[in-house]
Amino acid sequence: MDDPKRLIEEIYELKESISNDCSSPEQAIAGLNDYENRCKTVIPETVHEKANALKSLMIIFNITNFSDMTILFSTNDSNIEIIEES
Repeated sequence: MDDPKRLIEEIYELKESISNDCSSPEQAIAGLNDYENRCKTVIPETVHEKANALKSLMIIFNITNFSDMTILFSTNDSNIEIIEES
């Protein structure tokens, strides 16, 4: 099982190798095929990681719009559930 961050780093390394003409076309194709196969073994994001991405987006929104707080909530009937806040 591959670590997504490490896989991305290796893809960037291959990109640099291709850009600098250090790889032949055959090596580049073989490398890309290998990365494509390895991407299939990466575990999808967990709910916790998705929440961090949402919180990051909300923080960027706050900074961009000079906002003090952003809250994402869900309402149904008389219940209000806070999904994320920043």
